[in-house]
Amino acid sequence: PIKLFRDELHIGFVGNCNSISKGRNIVIPFLKFSRRKKIKISVIGKYNFKNRIVGKNIHYLGRYKNDDLGSILEREGVNIVFFTSIWPETFSYLISELIALEVPICCFEVGAQAEKIKSYKYGKIIQKDTSQQMFSQILSFWNSIQ
Repeated sequence: PIKLFRDELHIGFVGNCNSISKGRNIVIPFLKFSRRKKIKISVIGKYNFKNRIVGKNIHYLGRYKNDDLGSILEREGVNIVFFTSIWPETFSYLISELIALEVPICCFEVGAQAEKIKSYKYGKIIQKDTSQQMFSQILSFWNSIQ
């Protein structure tokens, strides 16, 4: 496990967020909302440059090695990961890695990722909604695990 809890919410998008099935159409509006509200965001992993939303509170770290994920999350101050895949995964290595690191995770009610998150003490299923509504669900969850 790594040390992640801090005073201020810092959301991470981890992995590949480039395709529609991996949540690109969730991430882009969420980043726009986050920029306006000055919510700290780190995008860790593959992300298309043309889809970047620029803001002082949004950091893009690019690809990473699996062994480095824990130290990257800790260094960045990410204290919750929003797993945006809308594809019903049959297995998610990333979710398994995050659980092993004891990272709080939010995801949608879909596929193997939701099955794992339901039984994970730091996991929360959220409803796919507007960026503001999803942020409210994430914030509520984060406050409940403080």
